[in-house]
Amino acid sequence: MEGVELVLRRGDGSTRRVLMSARLSSEMADAHCIETSFVDIEERSRAKDALGQALREREFLLRELHHRVKNNLQLISSLLSLQARETTDPQLHEFAQKARDRIMAMAVVHERLYQTDEVGSACIQGYLQALVDKLADSHDLAARHISVDVSGACVQMTLDQTMRCGLIVNELVMNSLKHAFGPGGGTITVVVAQSASDPRQVSITVADSGKGLPPGFDAASVDTLGIQMIENLARQGGGQVRWESAGGTRVTVSVSLAAGEQDRVDAVV
Repeated sequence: MEGVELVLRRGDGSTRRVLMSARLSSEMADAHCIETSFVDIEERSRAKDALGQALREREFLLRELHHRVKNNLQLISSLLSLQARETTDPQLHEFAQKARDRIMAMAVVHERLYQTDEVGSACIQGYLQALVDKLADSHDLAARHISVDVSGACVQMTLDQTMRCGLIVNELVMNSLKHAFGPGGGTITVVVAQSASDPRQVSITVADSGKGLPPGFDAASVDTLGIQMIENLARQGGGQVRWESAGGTRVTVSVSLAAGEQDRVDAVV
């Protein structure tokens, strides 16, 4: 019998935690003799308890931080929604809506993180589902006969990686909503896939059933903020963007989880 943890009471009433081991003695073959040893682990156990308490407190503080950040971002988003409804300037209305949607994409990240067991990472598929659900509600997609479906692998990503992917998908979905469909509506699909040969490589594909890209489209020559954000955020994540037009617009963004690991190393150093 090896490594049984016990609590022993001493003569003065105090207790000590010990690790007990026992075995049959090999020196007395004809007798039933058991050798027992005790190792005092009180200090080690106290250090372990203190570490566990510190980790629980850290997790609580992180959850509270994510909760407060989410609330602050939602407040800003609500203010922008009010501004968008009150203005009569079409350009200002569009600007306020786009800013609201980008802030909402960041708020959903913090909402997911404080609601899950892993406060430092999130399932990207679940996060994107929550994000498009909010976009569907805020833009009344049901009335416009537009559906957005999310599927694929539940890949755990860091806060930075999740934020980048959320902002990218938000821009792509909003581009489809603005440019792809006529009065009859259509569909948008978001698919998360993880490479079988290298699990650190993840792709996110956003495709719509709309009009497709303009003839001669070149993302490098487009100077709109949304396209620039998509390209820059993908590069920051160690990935790239592939634009295609076939039966609609199809955009595939590659993401390197190894880039997030390097970010954490750089932060520590």
